[in-house]
Amino acid sequence: MNSDNTVNYELWMTSTSNRALDFIEDWASFHESLLLEGDKVNFAPRYIFWGCSDCDMDYLDTECYGGGKYCSIDQHPGMTGREIIQEDLRQKCLFDLAISTDGGI
Repeated sequence: MNSDNTVNYELWMTSTSNRALDFIEDWASFHESLLLEGDKVNFAPRYIFWGCSDCDMDYLDTECYGGGKYCSIDQHPGMTGREIIQEDLRQKCLFDLAISTDGGI
């Protein structure tokens, strides 16, 4: 708990994780009930990447950004690591926009 009586929590995930998406769906109603009771609860999604500085160039070109600084941790059939990273970033931008528009989640 913070000094202003708020609780911050994070979920570390990747957009291609079905388990993480199932958890978010199950957790949403509990989170909303906390807000209705007047609790100050802040949620933030965090997306997982890993580095691969010694990977070959073909891998870096399809699975990573930043010369291997950001690579996808999860391989999803039909998607490259770069596409997964782009989706993670898109979801984070949408979340941040919803927070700024709605005043909080």
